[in-house]
Amino acid sequence: MVWSILLLALLGGVGAALLALLVWTRRRAIVVTLAGRSMEPTFFAGDRVLVRRASLAEIGRNDVVLVHLPPPPDRHHGVPPPPGGFVPMVKRVAAVPGDAAPPGYAAAGVRPGDVVPAGRLLLIGDNRLMSYDSRQLGYVDATAVVGVVTGKLSR
Repeated sequence: MVWSILLLALLGGVGAALLALLVWTRRRAIVVTLAGRSMEPTFFAGDRVLVRRASLAEIGRNDVVLVHLPPPPDRHHGVPPPPGGFVPMVKRVAAVPGDAAPPGYAAAGVRPGDVVPAGRLLLIGDNRLMSYDSRQLGYVDATAVVGVVTGKLSR
């Protein structure tokens, strides 16, 4: 009788620990299924990626990030905008605060060599012909970043 009570207590403790681990992991990482072609050939529509939630201090140039951006004026990449009006997208970080802005952002009012302001990023899609990014939006507020893509999961 005592052993069964101890076993139940042990199993309850293990179950509680697993639940706590699951909650902690969900707060730190999410899985996202991609839509659109803006990150080809790195990622394709239908790819699932693991995203680690991150602050601006943890984001570097060339990182791929999940970001909530306003929808493109002419299309939604097949993703309906959520109630807040922003669409989740995956983009590459072209410049972080303090970096010189690379060429290619003039249409959005960013001149080459301008210093990226604090709390802002310049983002670009790997498929530059199909991407809606900082070339149209200009600087993106870092609070729009959900996290850093850490890898692709098998389909």
